[in-house]
Amino acid sequence: MTLDDLLRIASDRYKQSPEDILQLMDIIAYHETGHDQRMQPTARQILNDGSYGKGAGLYQFEKGPKQGGATAMQRLRNIMLEGRFGPKLTEEELPEFMNYDRSIGVDASLLDKEEQDMMFLANILEDPRSNATFLGVTPDNLVNYYRDIHNAGTVDRSASFLESLKDFKKQQADKKIEEIIDGTISSPADEAFITN
Repeated sequence: MTLDDLLRIASDRYKQSPEDILQLMDIIAYHETGHDQRMQPTARQILNDGSYGKGAGLYQFEKGPKQGGATAMQRLRNIMLEGRFGPKLTEEELPEFMNYDRSIGVDASLLDKEEQDMMFLANILEDPRSNATFLGVTPDNLVNYYRDIHNAGTVDRSASFLESLKDFKKQQADKKIEEIIDGTISSPADEAFITN
């Protein structure tokens, strides 16, 4: 099973295109990686005192046993080992990045973007909470998903998430303007994006 397979499954379940789901994921990663490590798969949580916290990677999955990284990876492994959306794999057939020591957990910052995206999708697809869904989620209401589901901290970071969203949208609009200037804009829908 590949990232594209997981995206198709999520697309069917959440009634959104794979591109829209990737955009939602990118917005979360954009916020989670912060200004200094923006969209870097190797990002690590930096605390106010300059030390490192538990968060790691694009989505800042917490490192350690029974933490967010281990939960997301175990959900991805379960999908593969139990054949939930495709053929069952054996432990030996799992991709190497899915093997981890449960007593240590998973450091997502050691994985590439595609592997982290697979963890994120497995985490949402296998989350037992009824509100853990991208159904009806758009960039404009993604803050609710972020606050209620993704953010593992105890502090409500909705305001900073909304600031990141605003910055993300501005960067996307600037990118589209550059494409128009360069003559590389790909469709009328892309042109409509920058006028909204």
